[in-house]
Amino acid sequence: MADQGKLQVRLVTPDRILLDEEVTSVEVPSKGGYLEVMAGASPVLARIGAGMLKLHGGESGEKSFVISRGIAEVLPQRVTILANTVEKPGRVDTAAAQEIEVRGQQQWEQAGDDAAAFQESNDLIMEGQTLMELAKQRHG
Repeated sequence: MADQGKLQVRLVTPDRILLDEEVTSVEVPSKGGYLEVMAGASPVLARIGAGMLKLHGGESGEKSFVISRGIAEVLPQRVTILANTVEKPGRVDTAAAQEIEVRGQQQWEQAGDDAAAFQESNDLIMEGQTLMELAKQRHG
């Protein structure tokens, strides 16, 4: 269990647990914007958008991961992040990011009056664009 000034963070993908560590804070890219969480935070359940997950104050130093799609559960002493995709910075697959954006544009063209399909297509377009931008920042 985390001590009073620490927060237990668990990063999980569909395949495995990638990280389970104590930190002083974590920045999570939610659909509504970045959340910075510290020990004692109020409970929150947030949808994850594409972006950079940053862990601060851990024993192994600062860590960053590019993540997209999923959910974050924030509790006072623990954050669990269930992410569809996780990559280390500099390892973002630009071809895959472009494919996500193209798929989103195709779905947008077919969405018609279906609000859920329209939202899903916009989410895919934003995800692809964000991943491409993160790839450029790390390579350029």
